[in-house]
Amino acid sequence: MSDSAIIEIRQALNEDSTQIIDLLNDVFLPQQRTAGKRTSSYFDWKFLSSPFGKSILTVATVEDEIIGIDHLWPWELHFNNDLFRAYEATDAVVKKEFRGKRILEQMRSYGIKQAANEKADFLFNFPNHQSLKTNINYGYKYLGKIKWWVKPLRPVQIMKSLIGISSNDSNKPEAFTMNYAPLNLSLLEHLHNNFLPKKLITINRTQGYFQYRYIDKHNSRYGQLTYKQEIAAIFTININDGVKEMVILEILGDKSFIKELLKIITNKAKEFGCAFVAVINDNLLLNKGLLLEGFLPKKEKNMVVYPLKEQLKLEIDKFSSWNLTASLHDSI
Repeated sequence: MSDSAIIEIRQALNEDSTQIIDLLNDVFLPQQRTAGKRTSSYFDWKFLSSPFGKSILTVATVEDEIIGIDHLWPWELHFNNDLFRAYEATDAVVKKEFRGKRILEQMRSYGIKQAANEKADFLFNFPNHQSLKTNINYGYKYLGKIKWWVKPLRPVQIMKSLIGISSNDSNKPEAFTMNYAPLNLSLLEHLHNNFLPKKLITINRTQGYFQYRYIDKHNSRYGQLTYKQEIAAIFTININDGVKEMVILEILGDKSFIKELLKIITNKAKEFGCAFVAVINDNLLLNKGLLLEGFLPKKEKNMVVYPLKEQLKLEIDKFSSWNLTASLHDSI
């Protein structure tokens, strides 16, 4: 990079989509857990189609070349009968040859101003260890590491994966044709409305949200497991290094039936040949008693928050305030 190169920070335009897709694939494909390549359909889904509003998508350019991207993903969140507008920082990349010039910081500052203009209440993010310090430099507050619960089902297969021995069976094409029960959007919305936790920050789960997040998402498959129409789980199955993993993205419903649902989840994971089941600690249904159900705690992913208003009617800087779900992670 020439010291005289002029870097422009601006809002992304529709005609930028091809360069944005190419840069995201160049940076993220080698490191992501799923094999899906970003396409124009992904661009439309991720940046233009959310029921919570349009993304704030910022780019850095040198002449006509896009050399950096920063994305703020819109969310609508419940707390104590109020709705709050928030943005989640995702898809932050800078081309390797342009790093070290505080370009990402400039893009994020630009995006934060746009979020404030949109009357957003706060931002949040799940940075990796490499970008955590950068986020803190922006002014984000660090909450700590999110707790996940993992239930091993095939420990030998897990150990082989850890030492670099892949399972050829799980790489067969039929692994991708497993029969998932389709999502029942009306039931999911009903469970959300009837069992909405008033004192936790929770996604505003409308049918439009479920349609967008799971049915419309590019190159992904999700299924639903239900017990007596009183509690339901949304799941997906990933294959990494030949190992199948079932990830529970959300559980909604009557917590008195959580044990029965966990048995259904475990049996289905075994049926699909999964090596383990992973669920995030949600401070509601999945934070107590999981050790007795064979789940082990594992802390992964950092979480940070950034208030945009001086006075908020909720405490965003405590894990105990959040009904966290894996659906907040766009890569799952």
